[in-house]
Amino acid sequence: MKAPRDEIGHALIALKEKGYPVVVIDSDLASSTRTDQFQAIYPEAFFEMGIAEGSAMSFAVGQALEGFMPFYVNFAMFVTGTAWTQLRQACYAKANIKLVGSHPGMDDGPDGASHHALEDLALTRVLPGLTVLTPADAEEIAEAFEQAAKIKGPVYIRVAREPMPVRDKSVVPRVSDIAAIADSGTDFAILFEGTVLE
Repeated sequence: MKAPRDEIGHALIALKEKGYPVVVIDSDLASSTRTDQFQAIYPEAFFEMGIAEGSAMSFAVGQALEGFMPFYVNFAMFVTGTAWTQLRQACYAKANIKLVGSHPGMDDGPDGASHHALEDLALTRVLPGLTVLTPADAEEIAEAFEQAAKIKGPVYIRVAREPMPVRDKSVVPRVSDIAAIADSGTDFAILFEGTVLE
């Protein structure tokens, strides 16, 4: 059992070590989203914006315009819902921002309904040019971040909070950069995203 969110900091550090111009933007949730691991090693590339999601999103766009690769990491509800207007404008501008939404769906149960991101996929899938990545388990986090870094334009990565089984890749192998086949047949198809595979 591994919690996908525990890999966020490691994935960001790995990208920075590979030479990507990563900066991390936080909204007072560094310990919850594990970006505090990045902050400890690269404090000069970590920006704490407080609980001001619209400003944080605008700051991310500014960093992208200056040639940096901003990763704005927040709970899924806040990075997609609270900063919706700024996110929408960033997508129209094709800004090279990377958004990480942890605690998606009802993954943040103890914090109540205000923190549940039940509509984050609906909000992000309608935006032009925004790539949405939903890793299935903790072992797919680093790969998702690497893929996001290679995409020129906005990307949303949805990262689960709770510990969960790591998918047995020999039973459910990946067939491309975006898909895995759990079973095959000819009668019907069931499509799912991310951690639903559990």
